[in-house]
Amino acid sequence: MTNSIKISALLFLFFSFLSCNKEADFEPGVFDNSEETLIENDLILVRLQENQEQVKLIIEDLLNTSDDRDAEPPLFDYFSLKVDANNNNLIDSNIDKLYGIGNNGANCMSFIITQFSITGCTEEEGYSYEASFESSSKSSEEHIIYELVINKENLSNNSGTVGLVFILNGQDSGGAIPSNPTRPFRETIELKL
Repeated sequence: MTNSIKISALLFLFFSFLSCNKEADFEPGVFDNSEETLIENDLILVRLQENQEQVKLIIEDLLNTSDDRDAEPPLFDYFSLKVDANNNNLIDSNIDKLYGIGNNGANCMSFIITQFSITGCTEEEGYSYEASFESSSKSSEEHIIYELVINKENLSNNSGTVGLVFILNGQDSGGAIPSNPTRPFRETIELKL
């Protein structure tokens, strides 16, 4: 993927989320300490915790060692999560979702229309997002850690399994994992609900 396409895609996501400014009234449930590692490499660590109704994703952006959560756009730290709701490895307009942050860190959920277009932000119950800057068991150096809690019923289109793509943006990091610029859902991290 060329740098201009990467920059265009990141700017698209950034400006798409600018209209988001609603906070959903949502309380994450209780999670035990058991967790599954979905991705672990030198760039990112993604861990999963579940309870009966929700999933919690803990996303460590290991290369992002500068705290730019409150920086001016487009230089601030953010993440988004693309969800292939029926796990068919295709974009299904108004079915597949994009979770992220909007203005002032507000939660933002959009439906994916095409590879390069999404709906505006909608308020979706059952979704919370937090970001911190701290060290962890994976890295003693402080880095950005995102924590996303979503109700299971919001993720799936009754398929039982969804495909996930994590998108990170920061001064020291950025990109989609797994990365496939021509078919965004061709490669996903599968999550059985």
